[in-house]
Amino acid sequence: MMTEIIDYNIFVNNDNKKFVDAIIHSGHKIELHKILLTEGVANTKLWMCTPQGDTFKLSFYTGGESIEYFTHEILHAYYITSLGFTNTQEFYNELQVDSQTSCLLSLSLIGHINNVFAHEKFFKTFLKMNFQKEKFTSDFCDKPIFYKNEIEISFDSFGLPNVGISYFISTYFSCVDCRNGLYESEKNNHFEFLKSKDSKLFEIVKATWERWLNESDIKGNKEIISEFILNVSKWYKEKNTPKNPY
Repeated sequence: MMTEIIDYNIFVNNDNKKFVDAIIHSGHKIELHKILLTEGVANTKLWMCTPQGDTFKLSFYTGGESIEYFTHEILHAYYITSLGFTNTQEFYNELQVDSQTSCLLSLSLIGHINNVFAHEKFFKTFLKMNFQKEKFTSDFCDKPIFYKNEIEISFDSFGLPNVGISYFISTYFSCVDCRNGLYESEKNNHFEFLKSKDSKLFEIVKATWERWLNESDIKGNKEIISEFILNVSKWYKEKNTPKNPY
């Protein structure tokens, strides 16, 4: 992948500077990479923040320049370095999940949930900088896809990995993360669909989210997601345990 390192200060302003400074003062570095090739990329507005040792590597595609998305990624880094929000890779590795659970709940899926957790806590901070909620993420700049068909096709199939189960869980968290106000009716319809598909799994993901909403300590993300992983693993085992007919 062809990239060009550029000076991140072009996106620093009076509102986000204190967060940038806090990251640097914590002993971390920030690198900003422009991705020069966009052929075949579905969403060229997408920004990424990848922790690499003591460096946060921010990447965006040519043409996707945005102070809003830069600030969004800076807030992710700030929450990890200054407020103790646990990075996904760190706690996922510590859990030492068995092979069945790792197929059921992949690192990328847990990363998605943890990402949404962070969004919930710094969304208000983002708005206080006078940024528009429509610019909070690029995920919903176009009509979002909530993967209902994929869930219908493969959710009830036996064995792992199971794309339907993964989409069930990721769809719930994508729905709660859609904050631009444009798709409220669609979100509610998807919640009803998920509930009808499997009410027990729906209650697990809903209870996990509600617990996070009520959590005042952002360092609690590791504990809440760890419990979620255990609950989903238990649900799957019970779902696939043959019932004694007698």
